[in-house]
Amino acid sequence: MWKEFVSKLRLDDWQPEIISFAETSDGEVLDGLIRDKNGGAFLIIEGGILDLLDDSIADWNRRDSFLDRYSKQCTALNVASTQCHRQSMIETAEANSDNTEKIDQREHHDQEAPVYDKNLSDTPFAISSDDVLMNYWIDRVEKSTTVVDLGCGTGRRSIQVLQKSNCDLIGIEISYEMVLRARCKCRMHGLLKRVNFCVGDAETNSFRNEIADIVTVTGVLHHVEEPQRVLTTVYQLLKDDGFLLSIENNKSGFRFLFDWLQELIPAWNEKAGKHHVISCDDITRWLRQSGDFYLERFRYHVFLPPHVFNFIGTNKACKLMRWSDKLGNLLIQKHAGLIITEARKAGLTPRNV
Repeated sequence: MWKEFVSKLRLDDWQPEIISFAETSDGEVLDGLIRDKNGGAFLIIEGGILDLLDDSIADWNRRDSFLDRYSKQCTALNVASTQCHRQSMIETAEANSDNTEKIDQREHHDQEAPVYDKNLSDTPFAISSDDVLMNYWIDRVEKSTTVVDLGCGTGRRSIQVLQKSNCDLIGIEISYEMVLRARCKCRMHGLLKRVNFCVGDAETNSFRNEIADIVTVTGVLHHVEEPQRVLTTVYQLLKDDGFLLSIENNKSGFRFLFDWLQELIPAWNEKAGKHHVISCDDITRWLRQSGDFYLERFRYHVFLPPHVFNFIGTNKACKLMRWSDKLGNLLIQKHAGLIITEARKAGLTPRNV
């Protein structure tokens, strides 16, 4: 599994080898390294998760702890001395870094990971929203062979996609604690053989071009400084005629009501970036800046506060979500809480954005 996954990484001029320090019961690498045979460069695999973060935004406490835990093996591979050199480099990089916002997002989601599913993913609101969303996307998901879940969090979207298709999936998330939970849930559902998870930055593509039929981007753009860079990553990852499926906070005239209610009775702990709400025009502009995309459609979703759905329980929430979406799209379409984007990387089909 790791060998095939490594072949998809953008490791220019590397001659990669996979080194195992600890393995699962079926022989897969749980802890180890991907090392360049030609030099001292390496990537850490910890808990079955590959660390692809740039040095300037990485969790160095975690990296150092890993290297200390396997100090004998690392010394034998001449990795420890390389690490000392890299540590001095990262201290210099951090002193001059403009990545403060990314580090804050990583740390925030690491802290929120233990309660994230309870506060959001497992709530009647999230379950009822997913019921509608996957109904929109099911035809494309079922036909896909490789899906990238960019900003996979604790695996909410990843598990849905894997359960509804025979695809292989790559989950990318800036928070190790989040993606660790995604991997654990996939193991519980018996899905690990079809998924690889990594800690990575959505604004920087660490993979070879054109590896995915679908890239899902769920609630990511409103967390980042430069959303068009995320969409550039999406464009690079997609095969020709591959699909971007995205959902984001809508810049609605009623948004202030949700923000007020969220401050009064927080449904979950949100840390949005400067683009905390996003319009169709914003997405269209970013798609145009990012590559040759064909915009298929915008959909509008969620016309009532999440608190309402959470109050009435899952079964009633699913019925209410479907009913309120139909009515809302008839009466106040563009004032929905969420905006769904479906776009295709232009291949045989010319662009229209």
